Amino acid sequence: MRVARGINALLVAVCLLGSLHVAGLMVVEVRRLAYTEGEIARLEAELDAIARDTADLRAVADRFDDERYRELLARRQGYVHPEETRFIGPQQR
Repeated sequence: MRVARGINALLVAVCLLGSLHVAGLMVVEVRRLAYTEGEIARLEAELDAIARDTADLRAVADRFDDERYRELLARRQGYVHPEETRFIGPQQR
């Protein structure tokens, strides 16, 4: 009777430890899943930004032979023709 009681106590202890271990593993996996989903969302946002930048660059590249467009881009960067005078005023925000 005493041996059976000791075995039962040991089995209960092993089951409790096993349950704690499984619960700990579940917590780790849930945290890993949350981190992975966060990273996926961040990378998708980064990918969308890269796609927008690529579309903007393609729009510029498609107009490479348009002299007026190239002049507009150069003026936006502050370039002027040699016979022109450049004035610098307050910057727009």
